[in-house]
Amino acid sequence: MPNQSETSTSPPEKPWIGYLWIWCNNVPRLMREGFFWSVNNILHDEGCLLSETRREFTALGSSYRRHWSLLDWHPDQPAGAPQWEGSLVVSSDRINILANFQVQDLTWENVYCASVHNDDRDSVYDYSALEEDSNYNCFYDNMPMKGFWPWPREEGIVPKFPPLIPGKFFPLRAASHTQTEKSGHQESGNVNGCVIL
Repeated sequence: MPNQSETSTSPPEKPWIGYLWIWCNNVPRLMREGFFWSVNNILHDEGCLLSETRREFTALGSSYRRHWSLLDWHPDQPAGAPQWEGSLVVSSDRINILANFQVQDLTWENVYCASVHNDDRDSVYDYSALEEDSNYNCFYDNMPMKGFWPWPREEGIVPKFPPLIPGKFFPLRAASHTQTEKSGHQESGNVNGCVIL
């Protein structure tokens, strides 16, 4: 008889790690109104796929990276001035993972850690899925936030991740089945990865 692992219906491993950098003119407003973005924010003519050379990525086993540029306007912003602009970079050891990566499947449950700094480079927000007791928001304390902000959430759920292991990629779970059932979210095709903000 085949063993249980041979008959498992769990999704195939899709190891990747993403970094999302955002430059914002008004962080407090982004916290109050929520940080929302979608494929509509992507500047499609600026995407590319490159060989990975940066040490922080290669240390995790990455060989390739794919890049997306993001931009968002707010109705209150002066003409020609975006509310925020950003860069999403996803790294993996396999080109096919990056070629088929679905940006629209990313959710706040994929966020592994996040930090925000002001113009003086002082820390004003910090979140880690591994250190819940160390999370803080210097602007709004424990005010629940929406969109891609990972903490604090009205749902009260903090996704669980294993620690990042230098030297190799491994499947990261965006959320356990129990957490997914509680939140009412369906697991996406990108569950085996995380985003660092």
